[in-house]
Amino acid sequence: MPLCEVQNALKKGEVLEGVLRINPRNYEDSFISAPDSQMDIYIGGLHDRNRALNGDVVAVLLKPQSEWKIHWDKILQWEQMSRRSVHEVLDPNWDPASVPSDSPASKRESSVANADETRQTPTDVDLRSGEEQEKRENAEQDGWGNLPDEDDFFSDSPPPSPESNWDGLTHVPGVRPSDTIEVLGIERLLGQVQEYVEQQKKSRRSKSSRNKVSMPCSLEATLTPIPPPSTRFAAGAAADSPPAPPDEKPQSEDDPWATQDDHGTTFVFSPEELLEVSEEELEACRQNVDHFAVAPDELTGDEEWDNLSQSDGSVNSLVLEQHIEDMEFLRAAQDARNNNVEDGVVLPPPDVDIVAPAAEGLPLSACGEGEGGENAFNSAASAPRHVDDSSPAVNGSAEDACKAVNRVDGLDENGRGSAEGAHGKEGGSASARKKGKDGREGKEAPPTSSAKSAGLGEGAREDLSVADIMKHPLWKRFVQKTGKVVNILEGRNSKVTAGQLKLLNDKNPSWVLFSPKDSRFPRLMIPAQECPPAFFQRPEDYADTLFLAEMTEWLPDSTFARGRLRKLLGKSGDVSVETEAILESYGIDHEDFPENVFGDLDVSENWSVPESEIVKRKDFREQLVFTIDPKTARDLDDAVSCRRVGDLWEVGVHIADVTYFIKEGTVLDRIAQQRATSVYLVQMVVPMLPRLLCDHLCSLHPGEDKLTFSVVWKMTDEGRIVEEWFGRSVIRSCCKLSYEHAQSMLDHPEEECSPDSLPTIHENHSVGEISQAVRTLNRFSRILRKRRFENGALRLDQLKVVFALNTSSFPVGFSIYEHTESHQLIEEFMLLANMAVAHKLYKTYPEQAFLRCHPTPDEAQLYEVVTMCAAHDIHLDTASAGSLQESLKKACDEHEDSGFLICVLTNLLSKPMKMAEYFCAGVRDDPILYAHYALNVPLYTHFTSPIRRYADVVVHRQLAAAVGNEPLPRHSPKELQAVAKHCNEKKTNARLAGELSTELFLYLFIRECNQFEDRGMVTGVMEHAFDVLSLSLGIIKRVYCDKLGARRFKRRKDGGKNVIELHYQSAEEGAKDVVEAITAFKTVDIVIVTLPEILKYQVTVKPPPGTVPVVLAKKEDSPRERKTGNYEKC
Repeated sequence: MPLCEVQNALKKGEVLEGVLRINPRNYEDSFISAPDSQMDIYIGGLHDRNRALNGDVVAVLLKPQSEWKIHWDKILQWEQMSRRSVHEVLDPNWDPASVPSDSPASKRESSVANADETRQTPTDVDLRSGEEQEKRENAEQDGWGNLPDEDDFFSDSPPPSPESNWDGLTHVPGVRPSDTIEVLGIERLLGQVQEYVEQQKKSRRSKSSRNKVSMPCSLEATLTPIPPPSTRFAAGAAADSPPAPPDEKPQSEDDPWATQDDHGTTFVFSPEELLEVSEEELEACRQNVDHFAVAPDELTGDEEWDNLSQSDGSVNSLVLEQHIEDMEFLRAAQDARNNNVEDGVVLPPPDVDIVAPAAEGLPLSACGEGEGGENAFNSAASAPRHVDDSSPAVNGSAEDACKAVNRVDGLDENGRGSAEGAHGKEGGSASARKKGKDGREGKEAPPTSSAKSAGLGEGAREDLSVADIMKHPLWKRFVQKTGKVVNILEGRNSKVTAGQLKLLNDKNPSWVLFSPKDSRFPRLMIPAQECPPAFFQRPEDYADTLFLAEMTEWLPDSTFARGRLRKLLGKSGDVSVETEAILESYGIDHEDFPENVFGDLDVSENWSVPESEIVKRKDFREQLVFTIDPKTARDLDDAVSCRRVGDLWEVGVHIADVTYFIKEGTVLDRIAQQRATSVYLVQMVVPMLPRLLCDHLCSLHPGEDKLTFSVVWKMTDEGRIVEEWFGRSVIRSCCKLSYEHAQSMLDHPEEECSPDSLPTIHENHSVGEISQAVRTLNRFSRILRKRRFENGALRLDQLKVVFALNTSSFPVGFSIYEHTESHQLIEEFMLLANMAVAHKLYKTYPEQAFLRCHPTPDEAQLYEVVTMCAAHDIHLDTASAGSLQESLKKACDEHEDSGFLICVLTNLLSKPMKMAEYFCAGVRDDPILYAHYALNVPLYTHFTSPIRRYADVVVHRQLAAAVGNEPLPRHSPKELQAVAKHCNEKKTNARLAGELSTELFLYLFIRECNQFEDRGMVTGVMEHAFDVLSLSLGIIKRVYCDKLGARRFKRRKDGGKNVIELHYQSAEEGAKDVVEAITAFKTVDIVIVTLPEILKYQVTVKPPPGTVPVVLAKKEDSPRERKTGNYEKC
């Protein structure tokens, strides 16, 4: 859509503007925030994303209402909690007796009427691989809402690491008529097909088994049993008739299938390996066009398959034409998934767009099933079960498998994004309906498994459409809008990222594949001349080498972006290399400042305040002024003072006057504005200003005259402010206290600190004076804090890890940063100063005031958290920030593990919280939009840290004009808003870089320890996994049930709660299994180990005492396993 049309559509509300967020666990899922606090708008597939990158500002056109998604799991949850059917709400005259008793809708209503019984019905699953569901679990709960970053009242901690633990193979014996084939990725399908065919031949003589291979790839699909040979499929053509049901076989008494529902076994194939077929093997196929086509490396001529009849259960081979077309199809399918497939595949040139063939009439099973996080289960993954060798085999073609991949991963028959994707299900209108399991028209694709488990199956799809659901009063919680990008309004993504180089399998001498570390970034085609000279001769030498690459172009008619190499960074895992990769990926300028940065400013380390400047300012040098900061701090940008004046107290906050040195429009000002913020990593700080300023001239070192901007209040003994003053000043701090020093004074008020226990005290002040001032300030801070929370403030403190580093900047230990009363002392006065300045600016310059707001939380996500907590008898009141704070405190006070619970609830509530942001008052019409949600104040800004935040520099200039020191800078509200927008972006990037740095050092520390044991609390239960918050590290990691040594596990609903029962084998012979129930808010003992890939972990839960873990023995590698590097891990 042309830009002019987009701009008109934006004004009319026909097109929405938002920042694109790509799911790091599934490259094909992306979202923008909905303007009305509904569920995020879902954008599925590369076609609908229109080449937009993560972080870009995009214009999104909503799709027709019929293509929106119905979240059946949320409807099911509402039905269970309300004990009502959705039909009752939509149609008051609806009579459940009118529904046939055997219909899906009837079963659903029956399940609602018997909610307790339904919730207790378990789903039994043996040991299996659960990682392949990870993408769908995260897509359904889509949690890409931004974490709050207000550093004055939120403590940041690293977010859950986007990881997939694909390191085990599940043992899956035999096949059944109801078995399925699951396609994951694109690199190893051929080998699996070959192995499958070989083992099916062997199965005619003896029992056989094959390995299920989990792969770190987002391509998932499931195929139903393939129809018998009599039903032929031409390439892209529909079947002439539906598949015949498989013959029933008698079951032995000890066959586990005889005692439980036959849901089939999922055989996992990965289609990439079809692309690895050599030309000789293809030629061998072409020379045997009159015969069955089997795996190419098995065409020995001795197969003697012609004499096998269909009745003996043998596998029908692939026809040559299908085999060849499969390869072409997979090349095209990979184009649409270029960031999710395995490395080393054969790719077309970047300017060639290959379109996949049509896939109509495809018989599907539960291909599109997704997971709904804590509120949904999925039943489409494989479970290892024993099957005797008399079970009939499953016929299948790779073409059908590939088409299923196309259907399930958000792509239509032409490789374009569909409305379904991996995130949910579309509505039930005729235009949006898909072919059902049996290939018949008129039915949609299968519903989500959470719906199926309680009867919300195809019958519900037939009954209700999106339009029907939207008649429900709570439809915004059940329906998710979908859209497509029609224009990239602003390309905010730096287009620079770190990654590794891979050879294409065909050894293409012109191009190489660049695989980025950031899973949200597309893979790039790099010209061969950009690579190191020896790369093609010795690619293994660069296997652990990180490169920095930049995307140069992505043509509209090309499925692959092109790029160029900017730099060879070094060895992956090295602290300095990984740190540079982080900084470059987030566009953080960490180069040295240019030599001419100070211009005409006459400054040096020996610079002193001119007397001519001192006389213009209020002099606080003789008063008691001191700083309280972290003991390692170098940029001391705030100081406090306190003294008795008659019947009142005079309390001052003194902030470094950075604007004295940074004049608007200078080189220094432009660089500071571009950097916008200092970036704090674990082992280093990237400063916004040159070290001469931030560490020396501006830093409020004790015993030195320093220029400041002050806010001074006169208070009564009760903390009531009676007078306020703003102005430029000069101070001389008498002491640099650390938080530990101040806390010691508060903890031991009766003890007099010895001078030796404190830093040097300058001027004529004593230890006693300083101690008394600290205690007086703390008394006032308590009053201010109590008043703030009584007025409805909210505080969410997340754990913050602090590392102990050796001389090589390698982590040797860590601790949790403690937020003590001395921290609160400084915090309260900084908040008070920021609020006071905000009111002063808005009163003086209502159009130009540079402010900071915190929007209200995302209602849809907040509702999800509240609903989940309510199911576990934790009741949160979200009517306001204050009510949420009170209910949060009450819930934790009543809980036996209150310290653990507050950590978990803080993490859960951080998800719906939006980021605070800078703005210019003149661009917002409604003053309600100025408010700060968490602080619950109408006006707020940042004034107290100009050394490290450019926003504070802008505020200082405006305040100087407001008090008459300088003229107001001539900037329009639109220009100021552009500065605010830039500061918001840079602050976000700095926060993310800091979190990644913490993740890196956590990884290095745990790797050095081999493993890390900790207490954890479950934060959410999915279908095959659950999330656990490490209570020492403050990070959330996913635990997969098939990695725990349990013999099997059951999934069930219990009173609205998701429960996973882990069945461990007892150590006592003949004893029953030891069962451990996993629910949200349960405390568990966890073990964290690192995986070879940087920042990847595997987390397990310690088994109960008296149990024997089930261990899969490592078997000898087959030739193909040795070739591809696959093996079975215990």
